[in-house]
Amino acid sequence: MTVRKTVFLVLSSVLFSMTLRWTIDPDLWWHLKTGQVIVTQGIPRMDIFSFTMYGKPWITHEWLSEVFLWAIHAFGGPPALIIAFALLGVLIFNLVYFTCAGRPFLAFPLTLLACWTSKYMWGPRPQVMNILMVAVFMWLLENIRQKKLSWQWFYLFPFLIMLWVNLHSGYLIGVMVLFTFLAGDALQIFLRKSEEGTFGEKNLWHLTIVSFLSPVVALVNPSGFKIWHYPFETLRSQAMQQGILEWLSPDFHHPFYKPFIAVMVLGAFAFMATHRKRNITEMFLYAGTMAAGLISRRHIPFFAVVAVPIISRALLDCFQDSKWWLFLEEKILSPKPSRIVQIVNTVLVISVLAVTGQRTSQQILSNEIVIRGEFPVEAIKFMKEKGITKLHGYNEYGWGGFLIWNDIPVFIDGRVDMYGGAFFRMWANIYDLQSKNWTEMYSIFKQFDVRYVLLKSNSLLAAVLRTNQDWAEAFRDRTASLFILQKPLP
Repeated sequence: MTVRKTVFLVLSSVLFSMTLRWTIDPDLWWHLKTGQVIVTQGIPRMDIFSFTMYGKPWITHEWLSEVFLWAIHAFGGPPALIIAFALLGVLIFNLVYFTCAGRPFLAFPLTLLACWTSKYMWGPRPQVMNILMVAVFMWLLENIRQKKLSWQWFYLFPFLIMLWVNLHSGYLIGVMVLFTFLAGDALQIFLRKSEEGTFGEKNLWHLTIVSFLSPVVALVNPSGFKIWHYPFETLRSQAMQQGILEWLSPDFHHPFYKPFIAVMVLGAFAFMATHRKRNITEMFLYAGTMAAGLISRRHIPFFAVVAVPIISRALLDCFQDSKWWLFLEEKILSPKPSRIVQIVNTVLVISVLAVTGQRTSQQILSNEIVIRGEFPVEAIKFMKEKGITKLHGYNEYGWGGFLIWNDIPVFIDGRVDMYGGAFFRMWANIYDLQSKNWTEMYSIFKQFDVRYVLLKSNSLLAAVLRTNQDWAEAFRDRTASLFILQKPLP
């Protein structure tokens, strides 16, 4: 086994281990239920899961990803989801690896750094499709630019956009990537009078056609024109930008975001140290995705996928005139390693695969236990036994999806875009005890005929309700507390 193959197999195995995640994303459950509804009844055009917004128009912008999620779950349950999305992680970062320069020895650690930087987004969730499509776009565009693929491959992008827009409304990222390459290369060619590091003037016209065609073909989706403005409505939503954790800016005091800092610093060093001319397109891509990541932690994976290959080319150029360049690209190693080297490589690969297999087994076996600690499994069982699920209840925001999966109408769930900012703030004011008195909260409960409250057992609101004689704590375990209203609301 050659060194290059060994590095690739070890990298893939490590990536698989790094992207293994439990099925505990709060939104996963309503995505699964939506996928089931789409397969059995068709794409819903209005809310069918809550009693507070029932019948309100709803753009199911992730419908194809939800069908994909449900199909995997129907095939093999949560273990299948865990494995499938870890394999997607391997695919994504193998694309990053093959987009990088300096394979295998420079690209190997940089790819692992990219994966580590984007770990916040891993797990079974539709957003992973956005990262996958960005990786595909960057790999294709870089190979076309290096003449490894012909210009005809440009015309694959409209079809990829048609696929992407049905997987997720994040298709707009792909459109922006195309226009960034177009604008950067146009400036490089016509202002700097240089085609170095560009598609070239002749091929730029093909990219122009494809870039302007992409937003048009995005109309091939169940929501039609609505999908054009939907991403902008999400970005303008104050409720989502301020109330949802993954839309907030990263807190750099938290060690979780140290890899993000590492990539930014490494990029700055590489750009200062490189001898190659600054490429305008790469500067646009690097700065644009970095700014997006600084604004919202949700966008950090896009920066990792886009920036790391750019950094790899700058770093490799730093070693262009030294023996390190030959080492980083495996030029000094024999294409036919000795038998001892082959044996060592084989043993290394088998060992890494064994460790990965053990970690996969542990992740799958512990998944059910973790779910019981994160979601009100026993409380829902109790509610079904007592017939409480037929009543209307106020619930934890993060448990809305799990209730939907269990066929329980919810007060709220993760679809903030559908509920709207005003309703989300109303829910939050109750949960955070911002209401001035019980009368204000009861007026909302009376409006929606709320008869029970399902909360985390250690939440502040649960502690307050235990002191209120209007409510009785009918169920309590380490995860959840269920309160039943004891008398009609005033």
